[in-house]
Amino acid sequence: MNEERMKVLELLADGTITVEQATQLLEALGVGQESPTPVAAAEPNPRPTPVATPTPTPTPHAKVNMNVNVHTQMEAGPRRGRPRMRLDDLAAMKSMGVTADYVRSMRELGVTGTSANDYQGLAAVGVTPEYIAAMRDAGLTISDASELTNMRAVGVTPEYIAAMRDAGLTELNVGELTGMCAVGVDPAFVASMRDAGLTELSAGQLTELAAQGVTAEYVARMQEAGLTELTAGKIAHLAALGVTTEYVARMRDAGLTELNVDELANLAAQGVTAEYAAEMVELGLLDLTPELIAALPSETPAPPFPFVGETRNLEHP
Repeated sequence: MNEERMKVLELLADGTITVEQATQLLEALGVGQESPTPVAAAEPNPRPTPVATPTPTPTPHAKVNMNVNVHTQMEAGPRRGRPRMRLDDLAAMKSMGVTADYVRSMRELGVTGTSANDYQGLAAVGVTPEYIAAMRDAGLTISDASELTNMRAVGVTPEYIAAMRDAGLTELNVGELTGMCAVGVDPAFVASMRDAGLTELSAGQLTELAAQGVTAEYVARMQEAGLTELTAGKIAHLAALGVTTEYVARMRDAGLTELNVDELANLAAQGVTAEYAAEMVELGLLDLTPELIAALPSETPAPPFPFVGETRNLEHP
């Protein structure tokens, strides 16, 4: 008995695979298959009559892989066409609690993309038939295994979907719900952004703002600093670069008093500090525009990314 067959029997003995699975593996290795009956050679014709036959045109034949390995292919013969899995995948599914009934239930629900890794992911985060049914009852048309895994992993529930719809976000797809939930967007965050003057925000804009740690206080401080035309995208960009009210005030103290949002973002992106700007002004370079200052070589280290002087957090008011 070769090493591969011994491995199958060892997996069966320690309970890693079932008898049915072991049988499938042994069948794939050729155990129990009858050898083809040899065909007796026909006796030679003592007086063959030469017959002229046309020379056949060579037909290219597809290459056949004769090295079937149980470690790479589990199913063969009549089960051909189903996903093949490795023995270590089988062991991993067992360790995650994936049972035959679980696989059948996922198939009955029409879950797609179910490789061995998909089943492991679904089981690992707790995707159950009940969870899938609840998501569908909430109005989501979802069958993809990866989407189900991601939604469950970040905590999307029917209650979360209902709450976001009550907040006015009624046309949310699976990706938008997953993204918002992952960065902490909830009805309270949506309300705080609207109170700060950012109305009619899309799911993508809310996700970007929350991902950059933007709070209602941050928006209010930027507005109080005199910055106008603050769109959701520009606020998220400023926050990503670490621009704070302190940074704005220092740049103004350095002589750059008429900076708009885009100019501030450009200066911060190039690592221009208030000290560097002040040195340029002291040298008498009074005609420098923010763009020219940002383009000058600076030995001053860039401000630490993503913060300049204030600490941001993802706790929404």
